[in-house]
Amino acid sequence: MHFALIRFSSLGDVVLQSSMVSWIKFLSPNSKITFITSKSFEPLVVGHKHIDDVIGIDKLSGKSDLIQLTALGKRLNNELKVDLIIDLHGTLRATILKFVCYKIPALTVNKRTVLRKILVIFKKDFLKSLGAHVERNISDFSFLFRHNFDETELRKYLAKETQRDSIGLTTLPWSFNQFTSSVAGKYIVISPVASFPTKRWPIENVNHLLELMTKNPMTKNLKVVIVAGPTDKYCEGIKNQKFEATGALINLQGKTSIEESAKLLAGAELVVTNDTGSAHMSEAFGTTTIVTYGATSPSFGFKPHLESSVFISHNVGCNPCSATGSRPCFKNELECMMAIKPQEVFEKIIEIIQGRK
Repeated sequence: MHFALIRFSSLGDVVLQSSMVSWIKFLSPNSKITFITSKSFEPLVVGHKHIDDVIGIDKLSGKSDLIQLTALGKRLNNELKVDLIIDLHGTLRATILKFVCYKIPALTVNKRTVLRKILVIFKKDFLKSLGAHVERNISDFSFLFRHNFDETELRKYLAKETQRDSIGLTTLPWSFNQFTSSVAGKYIVISPVASFPTKRWPIENVNHLLELMTKNPMTKNLKVVIVAGPTDKYCEGIKNQKFEATGALINLQGKTSIEESAKLLAGAELVVTNDTGSAHMSEAFGTTTIVTYGATSPSFGFKPHLESSVFISHNVGCNPCSATGSRPCFKNELECMMAIKPQEVFEKIIEIIQGRK
């Protein structure tokens, strides 16, 4: 059977869909999977052991995008002979593509949109009891195989496939290879970036965290690597004289490709980041991750799924204020992110390090 999976963006969401891909291959090894995404995210799926073909499309708009989607739909219909489309995005673009492929049966992901809006507007959380996003999608589509989702089965399968001792439910192409990080010795990664300001832990808190690390014998000898994209200029404000004096603070903001960033996340002792793609990438390698949540909520499903990972989120009354963090803070104070104190994050780091001894 030939499956076509649609997920155009974003970085973290594309990574999360790898659990669905692996689940299909686990239950139907002879099936074929074509993954459709944006060209900018192709490196996240090209070469993945469980994906047979990747189709990357440009991010266009208007008539140009309609022509592009129509051409792709004809290709799915006639050339690739797809048996089933699984829409893991649920956007207008995905809907147009499915319309062009009207002869091919299609299923669409359940985003729990109503329950999300209830949480945002009325602060009533009916999503809390549900599993992480990596589990929700599989459970929703498990009827296809008449086999209920079993997390333990998938974890064992992926551990065998990747030959890695520590692995989550998500994987990247590089998860199936052994490689050496470009940074020697033990280090942690701090990636304080996010697509929207309301999801970013303030830089002054990052600097305070570094100061706490220099004063503790368990952390003062660790290197700290900053990972961020080329547009995340605010990371230039991350400073610490003690770490810088020994060369232990390595700011790689804007200096790494997706693949290079992935390898840094894979080789880290642990990762400190926000509700963003870095969290999902690090967990795809089995790296323990501390995730901070401000304007968004772990209940939306994008919480860590590794047993060793943790998240920090404080209810300040007005959060979550949107499902994606796109709505500007009406208080202009980012109270939800400021509520996450450096001491709290530092204590989580110490707990994780002590737990390994």
